[in-house]
Amino acid sequence: GSIEYALLSENDPERMALGAGEKGTLGDWEVEVVNVGDASATVKLINSQTNEEVEKELGPLNDETTTRIPTDQNQRSQFILRPESNQVQIMLDILNDPFGEADKVKLVGYTDVIQLDNGALWPQDERFIYRPDT
Repeated sequence: GSIEYALLSENDPERMALGAGEKGTLGDWEVEVVNVGDASATVKLINSQTNEEVEKELGPLNDETTTRIPTDQNQRSQFILRPESNQVQIMLDILNDPFGEADKVKLVGYTDVIQLDNGALWPQDERFIYRPDT
């Protein structure tokens, strides 16, 4: 299959290590860790402007769930939380031992995310078309 879209941000990733009940900030969004297990964590995003909330269990992270990372979209999605708008993204920091600190989860987030659909004009310069498959 071909790539339907990509999500990009020109901002540096924001890393955080949080325990259950702890909060961080990701642009206009608050990141709250609801609970942390041995191989998964439940994380909530709350928009400070609209009070929109999304929550998801990220994981589990184990040999079986990472066999086809990063190529398998379904496997990747279990480690990622985004609101419907795709403005921000928070995910397990799977390359940085996300459960290596006792009672904490390491997360990495992205702000000002834009979605580029296959064949769409490049938003910053419409002379160019986004074609991820070429």
